[in-house]
Amino acid sequence: MRNPVAWITFFYSMGIVVSSRVRAPFFLIWACALLCCAISLFRIRAVMLPLAVFLCGWTCLINADTLPQDHIRYLVPKARAVRCLATGRLSSEPAADGLRTIFNLETEQVLIGEYSYNCSGVMRVALNASARFEYGQKVEMRGMLLSPSRFRGHRRLSAADFLANKGIY
Repeated sequence: MRNPVAWITFFYSMGIVVSSRVRAPFFLIWACALLCCAISLFRIRAVMLPLAVFLCGWTCLINADTLPQDHIRYLVPKARAVRCLATGRLSSEPAADGLRTIFNLETEQVLIGEYSYNCSGVMRVALNASARFEYGQKVEMRGMLLSPSRFRGHRRLSAADFLANKGIY
């Protein structure tokens, strides 16, 4: 390939492909991309510049909202202070401590008020009761859709960030 735009497109798209498969903090990848750009100004241009373009592609996908339009994340603002009915299958083993039962639910449909939405994504369900469920079981849950807390301790991820890294909203 003699065309430099072809090489730039190739490395940028490879960065996008890798970012969809490998998780890394946005700031770390962006800092590495800037460092590669700075080094390429002085030395090893043939290696550092393609690496910088690759990392820029990687940060592009990390920074973009790449969730499908029917993802559960987009329904949470619509459901503030409204009772909901969520239907789906358990995607994790339930953890029960006698007072609470916590599990992940792969959502299929959510009823908010009188409107029904087909949706995808995983939500964390916390029941204030002891209940018996099995992995893969189809269930209907009534309750409130809430975002996880954004509070975080010193040098720690917030609950929302921790769950988002696992694909749970």
